[in-house]
Amino acid sequence: MKLIDVFNLLQTDLKDSGHEVVKGLTTDSRKVKRGYLFIAISGFEKDGHKYIEEAIKNGAIAVIGEKRLSLTVPYIAVQDSRKTLGILASIFYAHPSKKHRLIGITGTNGKTTTAYLIHHLIKEAGYSCGMIGTIENNINNQTRKAKNTTPDALELQSLLAESMDDFIILEISSHALHQHRTEGLQLDIAIFTNLTHDHMDYHQTIEEYYSEKKKIFSLLKDEGVGLVNIEDTWGAKIALEQEHNKIKTIGKAGDYDLQLTFKDAKYQLKISSVKKDTIVADSPLPGKHNLYNTAIAIAACLESGISKEVISQGLMNFRGVPGRWEKYYNKKGAVFIIDYAHTEDALIYLLQTAKENRAKKIYMVFGFRGKRDKSKRIKM
Repeated sequence: MKLIDVFNLLQTDLKDSGHEVVKGLTTDSRKVKRGYLFIAISGFEKDGHKYIEEAIKNGAIAVIGEKRLSLTVPYIAVQDSRKTLGILASIFYAHPSKKHRLIGITGTNGKTTTAYLIHHLIKEAGYSCGMIGTIENNINNQTRKAKNTTPDALELQSLLAESMDDFIILEISSHALHQHRTEGLQLDIAIFTNLTHDHMDYHQTIEEYYSEKKKIFSLLKDEGVGLVNIEDTWGAKIALEQEHNKIKTIGKAGDYDLQLTFKDAKYQLKISSVKKDTIVADSPLPGKHNLYNTAIAIAACLESGISKEVISQGLMNFRGVPGRWEKYYNKKGAVFIIDYAHTEDALIYLLQTAKENRAKKIYMVFGFRGKRDKSKRIKM
């Protein structure tokens, strides 16, 4: 990518100084090298505009920011540096989402479990599959620790460019959608699991939180498909609003694209599609909430062309998710469960599942990150 391409994209008149090749993009002035483009972002804790001079000293050939400034290198003022970064990152890495089949998942609860289920089933079908999410980023069958549920735009596009995987599963947070980290992505399948009270320290209202979550469907390719859990109140709202005609609904009773039937207390479910095709499978995870996670994972795999036989067999050897209903035992017979339940609903599901597993006495310890949403604490 040449600097002139950036100028043309952002519609500036800095044509004469655009002959240089952009060798890298960064929002961190310490990482700037000769030939880099520095993007100044007004962050929540630090203002990137304060580090522009350091970036220029380190070799930045141009700077993008949100303030009106006069610099010794070409400077482009934009309305939203984060959005511009996402667009440029996708271009810099040659639109890498186009070379994969991308499945994006959003929702308050169930993102990680659903992601692991789909990842497992796709690999069982013989495809290579990467995963970018809360616990880890797995690219080309190599695992690295994740910093956020969804990486920033630069890291995300870099990971997609590095990956040679057939499929990639993405956990997409509301923060990522609001901060344009997903700018330039093109999803084959977009999944909405549910929405409950969370992140009110960031989004202020549940309606604002919902508005950010449903942006995932705007990332769909022309031929892409959205999958929505209609049993969730906010999922039903998405279907009712009908803003996206690519959405398929999943629910227990009604005229839905995928019909769920819970067979018995052993977490067996049946999914019937509008094509009258039916798959019966045992959920590999305990708890009624995991029936929905399993169902939407099955639906995503069916939409990806994976056979019913592979799905049913694959669910039987699924080993679970780190930090999600993770069991440990001691010599006295006590069972310890570690789970990432972090909302009122999630704690209710956790306790219900413990009772369903014949727990005679339950002790629960839970906590909060220091500066996060305090408004949900009393209900939890």
